[in-house]
Amino acid sequence: MTTTGAGRARLLLAGRGRRYAVLAAVWAVLRLGMLALGLLMQTAFDSLSGQSTAGLNLWSVVALVAGIEAARISLQFSTVVPWLEPRMQYHTVGALRMSLFESLLEPPPQAAHGSVGEAVATVGTDAADAGFFVVWSPINIARWLFAVAAITIMMRIDVLITLSILGLFVLIVALMRLVHGRMVAYREQSRAQTARVTEALREVTGVALGVQAARAEKAVTRHLDRLNADRARVAIAEELAVVVQRSTLLNAAPLGTGVVLLIAAPALSSNRLSIGDMVLFTFYLQLLVDTLASLGVLTVQLQRVLVALRRMTAITGGRLHPRHGMDLDHGRPGAMTGVPPRQPPPPPAAGPPTITVADLTARHEGAAQGLAGVGFTMPAGQLTVVLGQVGAGKTTLLRALLGQVPGATGEVRWDDVPLPADRRAVLVPPRCAYTPQVPRLFTGTIRENILLGLPEDRLAEAVTRSALDADLTAMPDGLDTVIGPRGLRLSGGQAQRVAVARMLVRRTPLVLCDDVSSALDPETSDALWEGILRDGGSTVLAVSHRPEVLRRAALVVVLHDGRLTAVGAPADLLDSSDEIRRLWSAVAHD
Repeated sequence: MTTTGAGRARLLLAGRGRRYAVLAAVWAVLRLGMLALGLLMQTAFDSLSGQSTAGLNLWSVVALVAGIEAARISLQFSTVVPWLEPRMQYHTVGALRMSLFESLLEPPPQAAHGSVGEAVATVGTDAADAGFFVVWSPINIARWLFAVAAITIMMRIDVLITLSILGLFVLIVALMRLVHGRMVAYREQSRAQTARVTEALREVTGVALGVQAARAEKAVTRHLDRLNADRARVAIAEELAVVVQRSTLLNAAPLGTGVVLLIAAPALSSNRLSIGDMVLFTFYLQLLVDTLASLGVLTVQLQRVLVALRRMTAITGGRLHPRHGMDLDHGRPGAMTGVPPRQPPPPPAAGPPTITVADLTARHEGAAQGLAGVGFTMPAGQLTVVLGQVGAGKTTLLRALLGQVPGATGEVRWDDVPLPADRRAVLVPPRCAYTPQVPRLFTGTIRENILLGLPEDRLAEAVTRSALDADLTAMPDGLDTVIGPRGLRLSGGQAQRVAVARMLVRRTPLVLCDDVSSALDPETSDALWEGILRDGGSTVLAVSHRPEVLRRAALVVVLHDGRLTAVGAPADLLDSSDEIRRLWSAVAHD
């Protein structure tokens, strides 16, 4: 992560530096208008008390004050609030979130492996905190410009009173610093506890039926109560620190006014200080307290944005690159700063490929076992089935072949052409399609989940080949049926076939399936695999123990504890593999 202030500014202001400068300049004009009001009131009160000959009466003062305030309010609510600030904030948040989403979809090797709850909190709250800071900081730049100018004017009028006020402010700042460290620590803990609660809620909602089946509602509720209690305790401690800081600031103005009155009394009696000077000191004092309050809030907000940048940088593996020149008003996402444009995957060669896997070795972080030296050749245009007990490494094999397991080694060849070590950018549509063991569906319609932005010219064929026709006929809205969050309104078998249709609609020459018919009855499973293998246009690698799948296999790969124990045609393995004999007996029985 970039540690310099300029580096952080570049992260937050990618392509929006000019807009930020305009926003800061406008706020400076608005704030310095308050400086003019103080000087105007000083002159007016001195004139009214006979201590000045400026020639201002009550009505001229009212007219000038009204004119300045009207100009300030007009500028603020016609330009800053409805236009400059929203565009600055939401374009910054949008640029950060697009960078985070791209890192989540294609994690860099250095990316932190956190929970889903942490990722949701980072994409949501952390990006929002950074966007808020970008539009909040120009106001404070203007406040401090006003403070410098106001203190300069006050020092020229009376050094003793000004230094006394500054001394009081130094004491208040020292008091606020006493609680700052605790507040920062509580802030970090609060974010961590919120992420744990979010993750727990996600897990519970995802397995609600399992919780009910196990009659574990009370235990789950107690667990959520404990997590919420931990979060509440930290949140209350954080809020208490904030309240102490806020209360200190609220009392700064009355204390400062008292200091001015005590010190100014002798000066007033000796005419060393005029009535107008007193009014100016009192008026500026209120605004200086506002500036002082912004210092306390600045400390909090700066800490929040630093925490947010730290978390966002961890997710992106130290490469947080917001989009430069992003313009949501016109739908222009902009280019990633410091990142060369991503090249599209090379087009696939004509026809299904022969895939050769050599010495594929992979291990998940923290896992005791993984793949070790697995190698085989998948015949072009035919089905290769991977068998093995639970934990044998079947899913790891598919993900390692796709390049989705960090640190995996080995070689994968496409028609004798070696693929790059990072296969994630190559083994994607239009070359390869993959359906995982647990279908990943989105809130929306069946049509939207299958196409994911593709045109509809291949939709009917994909629906037929995935054996979805009968199910869609029974649904009143057909393809426009809304499936709910993560497809909860579909049965397990329907969700699997929607995911298969999504895979088939892309017509890739290489297809990988991880137990995609486990929730289907034998008849529907047979129809599904008939559709997947219908035209022989794809080389298929599938994890499955279903007899109807094994019956169609040209090659079988048997794994045990991450090692290859047998490979060959099903009939050739009958004498050498107990697993093949058991499944083949089931096929023969069918």
